[in-house]
This record gives sequence, C-alpha cells and structure tokens, in this order.
Amino acid sequence: MELKSRLRQLEREHEFAIAEARMSVKKKHLQYTVKELEGAVNSDESLRRISRHATDMNDGLLTEMSGRTMPKEEDGPRFTNNSDRYYGRR
Repeated sequence: MELKSRLRQLEREHEFAIAEARMSVKKKHLQYTVKELEGAVNSDESLRRISRHATDMNDGLLTEMSGRTMPKEEDGPRFTNNSDRYYGRR
C-alpha cells in the first residue's frame, strides 16, 4: 500500500515537472517573440508604413473637417494650376 502511494506521488511530481518545463519553454518563446516584434516595429519599413498611415489619418480628418480632398501622392508631390483646392498649396 505504501509503495502504491509513493508511486502516485512520484507520478504527480513528474507531471508537475513536465508542466513547469513546458511553461518555461512557453515563456522563452514569448520573450523571443516580443523581442522580434519590437525589432520589426522599429524597422525602417515599418516606420514608413506607420508614417504613411498617420498621414492618411490626418488627410482624412482634414477632409472631414473642411470638405476639401487631398490628391494621392504616389510619385511625390504634384502641383496643379488650381493650387487653392488642396491643403498646403497656396
């Protein structure tokens, strides 16, 4: 009887050790993932995308407030003859 009790206790300790090991691996995985995400967010491409998104949000807000629209500038700024129609073009 005592042997069976001791074996059950050892089995529980073994299962607990396995669960601890799995959690340790999960924590390391999460730390690595966070480190890689921070690197990705601070990359030049990501910062450019964030900047473009902020510019688009600003343009949308200005359009909503004034009713004027901004032309899309895919290849750099374009100047028009009717410069009073767009933001920042006077």
